[in-house]
Amino acid sequence: MMIRVITFTCLIYIARCNSYYPRNRGYGGYRPPAQCIVSQWAIWGQTDYFGIQRRYRWIIRHPTPGGGMCPNLIETRTAPCNCAVGQWSLWSVPNQSGVSFRNRNILKRPSYGGRPCPIVYQTKQVAKDCVVSLWSLWSQVDSQGVRQRTRIILQRPCHGGRPCPPLVETIKVSVDCVVSTWSEWSKHDKDGISNRQRFVEVTPIHGGKECPHTIETKAVPIDCIVGDWGSWGPVNNEGIKTRARVRKQKPLNGGQPCPPLLEELEVPLDCIMTVWSEWTVPNKKGISFREREIVREQKNGGKECGATDDTKAVPIDCVVTKWSDWSPHDNNGHSHRERYITQPALNGGEECPVTYQTKLVHINCIVSAWNEWGPLNAEGISTRFRTIVTTPLNNGDPCPPLDQTKAVSVDCIATVWSIWSPHDSQGLSRRERFVTQQPLNGGKECGHLIETRLVNINCQVSAWNEWGPINSKGIARRYRAIVTTPLNKGDPCPPLEQTKTVPINCLVTVWSEWGPLDDSGISRRERTIIVKPLNGGKICPVLKDSKNGMYFITGIPVDCIVSLWSTWKPHDNTGFTYRERYVIQENLNGGAECPKLRDTKYVPIDCVVSEWSAWTQPDEGGNVESFRTIRVKPLNNGMKCPDLWQKKKVPLDCLVGEWTKWSERDKDGKITRRRDVLRYNLNGGEKCPTLEQTQLVSVNCEVTQWTEWTSPDEGGNRLRSRVILQPSLNGGNICPSLSDNDKVPLDCLVGEWTKWGKRDKDGKITRTRDVTRYNLNGGNKCPTLEQTQLVTVDCEVTQWTQWTAPDEGGNRRRSRAILEAPLNGGKSCPPLADNDKVQMDCLVGEWTKWSKRDTNGKITRTRDVKRHALNGGKKCPELEQTQLISVNCEVTQWTEWTSPDEGGNRMRSRVILQHPKNGGNNCPTLADKDKVQMDCLVGEWTKWSKRDTNGKITRTRDVKRHALNGGKKCPELEQTQLISVNCEVTQWTEWTSSDEGGNRMRSRVILQHPKNGGNNCPTLTDKDKVALSCIIGEWTTWSHPDTNGLCTRTRKILRHSVNSGTPCPYTTETKLVIVQCVVSEWTAWGHPDNQGTCIRTRRILIKPVSTGKPCPATTETKSVKRDCELGEWGQWTKPFGFGTIERIKQIKKEAFGGGAPCPVERQTKNAPITTTTTSENFGVQFVRPVVQPRDLVLLIDGSGSIGDEPFAKTLEDLSELIGMFCPLSDPLDHKQNPGNYIQLSAILFSTDSELVFKFNKYHSVKQAQHAIKAIHYNPGTTCKEKALMLGETMFTVSNGMRPSKAVKKEVLLLTDGLYNCEGDNIVLSAAQSLKNVADVYGMMIGISTDDGRQKLSKLVSEPQRDHLFAVDDLGQFSKLIIHLKDLIHAGKLNCVPFKGPLPH
Repeated sequence: MMIRVITFTCLIYIARCNSYYPRNRGYGGYRPPAQCIVSQWAIWGQTDYFGIQRRYRWIIRHPTPGGGMCPNLIETRTAPCNCAVGQWSLWSVPNQSGVSFRNRNILKRPSYGGRPCPIVYQTKQVAKDCVVSLWSLWSQVDSQGVRQRTRIILQRPCHGGRPCPPLVETIKVSVDCVVSTWSEWSKHDKDGISNRQRFVEVTPIHGGKECPHTIETKAVPIDCIVGDWGSWGPVNNEGIKTRARVRKQKPLNGGQPCPPLLEELEVPLDCIMTVWSEWTVPNKKGISFREREIVREQKNGGKECGATDDTKAVPIDCVVTKWSDWSPHDNNGHSHRERYITQPALNGGEECPVTYQTKLVHINCIVSAWNEWGPLNAEGISTRFRTIVTTPLNNGDPCPPLDQTKAVSVDCIATVWSIWSPHDSQGLSRRERFVTQQPLNGGKECGHLIETRLVNINCQVSAWNEWGPINSKGIARRYRAIVTTPLNKGDPCPPLEQTKTVPINCLVTVWSEWGPLDDSGISRRERTIIVKPLNGGKICPVLKDSKNGMYFITGIPVDCIVSLWSTWKPHDNTGFTYRERYVIQENLNGGAECPKLRDTKYVPIDCVVSEWSAWTQPDEGGNVESFRTIRVKPLNNGMKCPDLWQKKKVPLDCLVGEWTKWSERDKDGKITRRRDVLRYNLNGGEKCPTLEQTQLVSVNCEVTQWTEWTSPDEGGNRLRSRVILQPSLNGGNICPSLSDNDKVPLDCLVGEWTKWGKRDKDGKITRTRDVTRYNLNGGNKCPTLEQTQLVTVDCEVTQWTQWTAPDEGGNRRRSRAILEAPLNGGKSCPPLADNDKVQMDCLVGEWTKWSKRDTNGKITRTRDVKRHALNGGKKCPELEQTQLISVNCEVTQWTEWTSPDEGGNRMRSRVILQHPKNGGNNCPTLADKDKVQMDCLVGEWTKWSKRDTNGKITRTRDVKRHALNGGKKCPELEQTQLISVNCEVTQWTEWTSSDEGGNRMRSRVILQHPKNGGNNCPTLTDKDKVALSCIIGEWTTWSHPDTNGLCTRTRKILRHSVNSGTPCPYTTETKLVIVQCVVSEWTAWGHPDNQGTCIRTRRILIKPVSTGKPCPATTETKSVKRDCELGEWGQWTKPFGFGTIERIKQIKKEAFGGGAPCPVERQTKNAPITTTTTSENFGVQFVRPVVQPRDLVLLIDGSGSIGDEPFAKTLEDLSELIGMFCPLSDPLDHKQNPGNYIQLSAILFSTDSELVFKFNKYHSVKQAQHAIKAIHYNPGTTCKEKALMLGETMFTVSNGMRPSKAVKKEVLLLTDGLYNCEGDNIVLSAAQSLKNVADVYGMMIGISTDDGRQKLSKLVSEPQRDHLFAVDDLGQFSKLIIHLKDLIHAGKLNCVPFKGPLPH
């Protein structure tokens, strides 16, 4: 140990000597002299075995030449050493006194004032429980039914051990009741009841068998006795009178029953009827009725009832309607009016007046409105015309002038300016316009026709070329060239050259090898600079290094020491900058590593942009643009660049082309010429001039052939008409008469038969029918109007009467009467009387008084049976009751006192005259004692006894007479002494039976406990383990076979083997059985389904198992044939189309199995429609239907009958309609609704048809709405066939249609008139071709003629109720759109999810 300390001291001395020499640091030079710097003391180390602690410190900086020496680096001290002890041993087994102990060893003794050792030995008292022997056998049962068993204490408890349990246990034994034999039966009472009894000889105790009943009764039969009949009673409503007799003795206990106690007799009763009612108002035949009712039918042969109804004929005058309004006059000025017969004269009433009148009407001349002013002629004169609509007749007003002229001032009209021409090399641009109309009649003169302007030309440069090579100063350059020189205040050119400094990191050689240690113990190494750092590149690291060999010898850890951070360097073009620090002291011997010597970051650089450029030339939409460029891009979260592009709109005037040639005359005698819009005005520019001019040409009237005669009206009048093919226009020949009247014979028409009337007293019923139209103009007369027939009348009876009160035998009666006797072979009457037996409960009398008390204190009372139970009635209750009453004890007087005995006692007594009964007062004491005062007398002492179990010996003396009754007490009677006694125990008992774990036990008990210092007792118990074999139960029965035919049986382990006993055998057995399939009988054939298939089945009762026979088929089918069967008419639909409702016959039973299919039977009729009903139907069927995705073509009518402003309003309404489609997010957006979106296409038609946009043009509602609103009105004739043909071509993949069948193909035709370019066949053929590829819907606006409605209805798909919609005018169409929005806002028209599968 001394050698180790001297060596360590020498190492410290060497370290102090070496600390004198400095280390070379920096860039090859020496630092000024410096003092030695050491660290703070480390914490004290662990105390060694001798109580010594040490701590250390380290040299942070060695002294340079001229600096002081380093201080001590190691320090020691002594420290207190505490006592150290080991773990406690386990507690020892407790000794006979219940004491256990434990100890622990001293590992290190205390020194230098350390903590002394704790206790190293401990004892404790252990609780011992009481131990008792096994129970003895049970004793014999004593007189109280009790037996007992006992046990003794083997080990008494100590130190809080469990106390001893009870040493005696008793149980109570049950004793059964014993009774005597039965007595003889007693004589029966008035209710026929006899009884007998028996008595209790032994009372049961402790739950023994209870005593049986001690009283029995039996019933004795008693016959019925009745009195004489009473007088007959009054007659009831059924004609029945009764008499009765009294029962004097009711039959009891099966005695002879009573004869009938009630008798009935039938008495005749006459019919009773109400008075006649008032006569009714006469019917259409003039017949009036009155009636009366039967109050009571005749009974038992009484007088029959009379008739219940009566009729008479009443005169009825003819009744006619009011005159109709005068009809519109015909071409000759004739007008007529009429009225109709609502009630013909009947039964001599007043006849009908005239029902038809005519008159002549004054017809004034009526002219049309002025047409538009015609085109100007060369002198600027315009003309307009009007035509005669109605020629004057019958002194009507004559016609006014039919033409007018006016001179119009015409301004000079020039075209719009052309777009600015491209500028020339000097930046000069020009535009021009041309005169299309010279000024007339003082109109505005033409302005200048050519304009020029100078255009600002900005400098434009090429893109930067690649960066050039880096020169010796770390500079790189790049260049760009001028593409366009700036002119006319254009932006000047930006710099054409750009440089950047590139950081060049320092590059050094690798370190040289470490040199040898010099005299100071220092080793050195070096490295040199290859490339010096430039432009913020990484600085050079340390070029020279040295190390002190002593640190490696001593192994003292030295942490790395670095300098402070330098300032941040200027950032480069990327925002990159850095800072550095250098190493002052390298780490040694596991000291802390050096931290990083370089820190970098990126500085935010904000965006810098140029000035705005000049505005560009306007495009077709009037849009102009301006730009600016990025000078410096933002970097490292610097401020982002502002907008580099701006746009605005400038006004553009409307530009039109030349006039076309005059068109052919149209149906109104009008010829037209047009000119096209080359460009519409935009952004507030000047609007377009007139684009159409018309002139009127005279046209003669042309009419069609006469139509067929109409069906005659109620007056037999019929009409025929012809229509104007071409009305007279502009002074042409007027039209002939357009209508003709005639009368035809009309046969009498009658209505449906009424329901058969009420049956009269003879069984006759009647039905009638009314005249809906009497014969006119020589037509056939009316057929019979009344029919009668006889009907069979079944007997009708009243409800049963209430049951009569039951007689003494329980018999009761009820009856019913005839309400309606049978007629004409009707069903005869059922029985009118009915008998029944009623359950009658037993009736008993009042209780008798209580009897006198017998010797046992019992009293008795009884009651008689007045009527025994009949017909299952409730049996008789208890007929006898007994009670026990209390009897008090009675005794004699006291006898005289006896002489006192040896104890000084004397006595007297008395005897019982009456024992107490049933809770009476108990007897008093029968004996009485008294004491006389006597002193104690004792004998001589005995010899000392033998020692007892406690080592005690005793001697005693007897008391010859104890002190009595306050006499003098006895002296001491016993003396004891203690001697030592050793413990004595019995022999071991036999081993106990082993428990479930194979454990068994034997014991011995202490005969003599050690006393007074005697020897202690040996062990009293002994344990052992024995081998127990497995015990297993019986096998269970075999289980039912499973699906594989395996049956299983098991047995339970009752006890597992222990202590190497015989182990248990297997507990499960299986066997294979074969089970055949068993099925039930076939069920009856079921009803046929919709395909005519009937099915019957059978069940599998037992499934086959193993190789058993498999099951046969459990289902059979057969086909049957049934024709379709139609039922009732369905409900009328809501009004649709042009005002139609329809209903269809419902299918009652579908055809199947090849039966006749169902026809479609449909009825239609006109009904008024409203905008509200149309909008609701249009919303459900078209706007928001439950359908898959849709490809929809809009066919938009742009004919001349609409007008400019109404057309624009219609486009706004149509665009709002598109916004209501589903899904709600955006129905046209294919990204938000992949596969589930709508595609739109639009076609505008008038004279020609124009494709506005294809299916895949727009993918948002706003885009499509904007495109529809921008459609230009192009008025002309209505050529629907072209639009229908063009619509059909849209449903191709090339036009954007989706080919998937999951996408519904639809067309919406929006029109305000009939077609007038081609014939019906061509239009209907084009419509049918379109309907073959798509569902065609129609929104028909303002179609008022039946012919127009009929033709347009054929253009839409079937059923028309789902595809045809109509409103009166364009204003109503706008209201329809508003109502649709209200329905949507009210939640009454919601979007429903698309149905799949959907296309992707």
